[in-house]
Amino acid sequence: MTETMRTTLTIDLDMLQTARERAEARSETLGKVVSDMMREGLATKDRSPEYRNGIKLLPSRDFTRKVSVEVVNELLDESERF
Repeated sequence: MTETMRTTLTIDLDMLQTARERAEARSETLGKVVSDMMREGLATKDRSPEYRNGIKLLPSRDFTRKVSVEVVNELLDESERF
C-alpha cells in the first residue's frame, strides 16, 4: 500500500465535484480518487502525443464510453423518442 499523508489543498470547485462523483461511482475515498486523478494528469504530460495520418489523436479517458455501432444505435433510438 502507498504511504499517505493528510494535508489541506485549495482546488477548483468543479474539480472537487468531479472527484466526489468519481469517488461515489467507484466506492472509493475522495483522497484516493484525487491521488489517481493527479497521477493520470502527470502521466499524460509525460507521454508524447500520438499521431495517425498526420493528425494528433485526443487522449482516451477511462471514464468515457467508447464509441461503437451499439452506442450510436442507442443514441439514435433515444433521439427518436423526442
